[in-house]
Amino acid sequence: MQSMRNTPDFGKIKKKIMRKIYLIWMVKRLTTPFALETFGLILVFILLTEYISFINIWHNSQGLIFSPFGMAGFLFSAFLSTEILTKILIISLLVFLSFFLKDIFKTAQRYVFPKLIRI
Repeated sequence: MQSMRNTPDFGKIKKKIMRKIYLIWMVKRLTTPFALETFGLILVFILLTEYISFINIWHNSQGLIFSPFGMAGFLFSAFLSTEILTKILIISLLVFLSFFLKDIFKTAQRYVFPKLIRI
């Protein structure tokens, strides 16, 4: 009686099964909420660079750097005068950024800053 390990098809079957297992593992790792939020944040930022010239915004706001209210007013008026697609992308960026920061702080609270006293 011949063992299954000695058949020539066993290596092919093993490679095929292991390839599927690795694919499932990779998909599970890439579809975590943190990975999806990071991907969304990067994608929205790349799309924003197509519609917004950040260098021109920086040059136009040079005199307002040391005035927080002046900078806020400048950014708010710039936001109000943009197209609707740009507004949607900016709001999407802020939403993805808030989820991203929430996950960062949650992870830092859990692993970096240990719980000192619990009552």
